[in-house]
Amino acid sequence: MAMQLITDITLELTGDERLYMASAKQGDKRTRFIRIALTNNGKVFTIPTGYIVIANIKKPDKHFCYNECTVTDNKVMVELTNQALAAAGTAHCDIEIRDAQNVYVLSSQAFTIEIEETNRNDAAIESCNEITALEKKVQQYIDNIVSTKNDILSVEAAMKVAEAARASAEVDRINAEARRKKSEQDREIAETARQQQLQIMQEATGAANNAASSANTAAGAANTAAARAEATYKSQEELQKMYEKMLDIKGAVGSTIDGGTAFSIDPMTCDGGTAFTTEECEADAGTV
Repeated sequence: MAMQLITDITLELTGDERLYMASAKQGDKRTRFIRIALTNNGKVFTIPTGYIVIANIKKPDKHFCYNECTVTDNKVMVELTNQALAAAGTAHCDIEIRDAQNVYVLSSQAFTIEIEETNRNDAAIESCNEITALEKKVQQYIDNIVSTKNDILSVEAAMKVAEAARASAEVDRINAEARRKKSEQDREIAETARQQQLQIMQEATGAANNAASSANTAAGAANTAAARAEATYKSQEELQKMYEKMLDIKGAVGSTIDGGTAFSIDPMTCDGGTAFTTEECEADAGTV
């Protein structure tokens, strides 16, 4: 950016304070920067990732600034804020590196910043202590609180949605249970009707079987009677034939018999024996 004036310096992690390392103008803001490369016994010091870097500035009026810095390409960028340049004179500064838990702290050698007095009468600028690192931390806490509140609201909203879904699911469950009970009742009614129909069918089948058995018995009796009637008919027919034969035999027996010579006994033939046979018999013709 064209309005950024950057002064590059190199600091050791140990050693005496270095004088006149940078200069600035009283009242300037957002334009003055110091870019610092840190070394350890002349060798480049690598700033650990995740560590916090702070510029501790004691202003000419004995007020202090504790401002957090950015690290780019392993170099510390110090912004000389409007408050850091509020008082003219010599300011003393060093760089502090610490972890987030303040367990490890490492400081560089000090250096001075010459702040030239401004010719402008800016009553709005009042020198005081400035702690941007603390302000940033406070802002982080505020942001965390806001974020936590938003998370809580999101969770509450999600809980409301989940509760509505649970209530809807409960209604669906109750309705499903009611449908299940209704289906069970319908099934029981259908089963009762089926059992009744089965009983009726069994009774009808039994009655039909009994009727068939009775019909078979009656048919057997009828067949027996018919056989007997047939036999009786045949017997009567045979009797009729026998009767007719007997009449024929009777007619043959009553025929004229030739007595032959008087006072003699002659054989004669008569048809009077076994049916359909011719047998001889003797007859006494008697006196003429």
